[in-house]
Amino acid sequence: MRFYAILFMLFLAGCGSSTPPNQWQFDSSSNFEEYKNSYLKGEEDLAKDFLEKAIKSAKSSSNLETLASIELGRVALRIALFKPPKFEEYKKLEPLIESKELKSYAKLLAKKLSPGEVKYLPKKYKRFALAYLRSDFISAKKRIKEIKSPISKMVVGALIKEHLDDKTIAHIVDSISFYGYRVAVLEWMKFWVNHTKNERLKKILKKKLAILNG
Repeated sequence: MRFYAILFMLFLAGCGSSTPPNQWQFDSSSNFEEYKNSYLKGEEDLAKDFLEKAIKSAKSSSNLETLASIELGRVALRIALFKPPKFEEYKKLEPLIESKELKSYAKLLAKKLSPGEVKYLPKKYKRFALAYLRSDFISAKKRIKEIKSPISKMVVGALIKEHLDDKTIAHIVDSISFYGYRVAVLEWMKFWVNHTKNERLKKILKKKLAILNG
């Protein structure tokens, strides 16, 4: 009897661990996270594979918000690395989604955010956005340090790149260095060399870049 009781319990456990109906969404999000990490580390082939998987999973549903978030995430990565943003793919999807959060984030990335849209932003960006809209760049730089995600730090830092100081750039570079984001480190170091007015620091940064590129 005990043997059959164990079998019955195993059967119930198996029934309770079925694949969640929105597994496609989890798969898409996790693959996109891996894409970002691989891309920023310079693992191009791996990044391409993860991106393809993320997009394929996102296209498993008629709800296009996950796909739109991927395309917007790609825009954000370009901004984070000082590349011209490409909103074209996201713009194709925007009329077909209802997410105020995504649309407000897109406005922030495009530097077209209005005060009334700040409330729809993800929480981590709200205090930065408020300072940014007031052109209070001293406060905006402080808000960058409060953001936990190193990628998000890069994104908002790049939005106010003209107003960054050595201390804030150092904070961002330290954050991305901790995660081994080699591509990001190199791009931010190059930006830092051209941005700093401290000649002694400029020489040190150039020496570090020479070693990292060697």
